[in-house]
This record gives sequence, structure tokens and C-alpha cells, in this order.
Amino acid sequence: MADDYKYKNLPRAANGIAPAYWDEEEKQWLPYQGGADMVKELNDIKATQAKILERLDEPLDTQLTGSNVEQLKIIDSEVIEGTKLNVKRVAGLNKYRKIVVFARSSIDAPIELRLLPIQQVAYKVFNKTKSNFEQNDTVTLDTGGSNYLYNISTAFEWLEKIALDSDLFIRYQAQEEPTKGSISIYIMGVK
Repeated sequence: MADDYKYKNLPRAANGIAPAYWDEEEKQWLPYQGGADMVKELNDIKATQAKILERLDEPLDTQLTGSNVEQLKIIDSEVIEGTKLNVKRVAGLNKYRKIVVFARSSIDAPIELRLLPIQQVAYKVFNKTKSNFEQNDTVTLDTGGSNYLYNISTAFEWLEKIALDSDLFIRYQAQEEPTKGSISIYIMGVK
């Protein structure tokens, strides 16, 4: 009969029906043993699982960098009125090995932000590829009140090389009359 497989019982296993295949010659369901590759793969998986479970019972190897980071709020949600120039002097950076400057602005006008290592009108750095000095102290924060967090340090390569025993001057100014929003500037200092 061509449909004998419908009337034969499937092999049983400890937890129910076992994987099986229909053997045409014997006209019955036989337990599927799996190919040699499958059995090996299953044994490898079981061995890996046992190693993972064993490692989870042991302490995890953890290493700290030894760095302490402090956040300094230089300007905290300051509302800028008009287009006047604002200057903030930041002293006491000599206790840090490195600083990273961030700005957050929700002001609806472009904000020009300048970082200067000394109180000065402009700061120029030498560009080795062009063999000349270029002004490299200004970034402009977008308008639209997006409230993005800007990593200002990425715009100034010289900031990583500066001697932090001097003060840092932060100059900021709206380029157009703002109607809403505020600006915050933070420094993350790595000891």
C-alpha cells in the first residue's frame, strides 16, 4: 500500500516523538540518527555550552583605566539676548591631563563659538601641508533649536596639544538676533 506511512506509529523518545524517516524497504518509520557531521556538530555545541556555563561561574577579568573624569558646567542654559560678544574665562584646567569641550544649543540663531588659549582677538595655528598659519579658533553652531550636543574639541586639533596650565577663554556670540533657546557649554576633564 502506497500510504502505509500514514498508519504506522512514529518512534518514541523520552520526551515525546523522536525524529524519524520513512524506510520504503521496511515499510516503517525508523529513528533518525543524524549524519556524522550533525552528531559531531551537536557534540561541539554541547562542549562549547559547557565551557560557557563553567566560565560564568568564575569571576570576570576586569581592568580599569585608572582615569577619573569630571564634568565642569561652564555655561548652564544661558539665554543670549542680542548679538553682543560674551567671554567666559575658564581657569584651573591644570589638574587635567586632557579636556573635551561640548556645547548644547537650542538657540534659533547661529552661534559663533571661539576657543582661545589666551585672551586674544584670534588664534592662528600652523598648517604643515599648506606651510602657512591659519585661523583655527571658530566654529558655528547650527540654528533651528535642535538642541544637539556638539563635540567642540573635534574641531580644534590644537586643543589636545595645549598646555593646560593656562586659562581657556570661550567667546560666544549670536550671529543674528535670537528669539528663543539657550546655550550650555561643558568641559569633561580627564585626570
